[in-house]
Amino acid sequence: MREIFIPAKTIKVYSFNELCFNSKTRAVLQHSEDSIYPWEIENSKSLEEFCKALKIEVPYFQYGDCEAEIDDANIEHSYFSDPENKEELEALLVKLNQDSYCLTGYCMDADLINPFVGLMKYSNKDLQKSVQAAFDNWLQDYQSDWDHFFSSDYLDEQDDKEYHEDGTLFDAS
Repeated sequence: MREIFIPAKTIKVYSFNELCFNSKTRAVLQHSEDSIYPWEIENSKSLEEFCKALKIEVPYFQYGDCEAEIDDANIEHSYFSDPENKEELEALLVKLNQDSYCLTGYCMDADLINPFVGLMKYSNKDLQKSVQAAFDNWLQDYQSDWDHFFSSDYLDEQDDKEYHEDGTLFDAS
């Protein structure tokens, strides 16, 4: 048996903020290719619970690398378009006004509920506008959060990541 001595190698690692522009660009590209937006399920669940509470269909929506869009709210033939259900709707409006996170407890609940703050009386026209505003708020914040996750600003906030000088992610394992 013989022993072989291999000298230790020093590897320089950098925080995202310490990288040059080209290396930052490479790091963002690598992050975009290797990462999946982590809050998709929570965001979608907020929308589903919102629609369930109002007894309306979940609208088609898309976000991400494409142009963000969401179908228009259509409550004309919904449960709440029937004046007989006025008391139930007003009870729901009181609940929404009391707790901005009452749908799932996730932060996107507030985006959906905020258009209803102050709306305490049944009005089909006001409800239609509020539902559309809720959809628009939710999608705008969803897209904004998605954009941020895949941005250099997000990587700059990550204290636990280190990079090689060329912007590739350093893996200590």
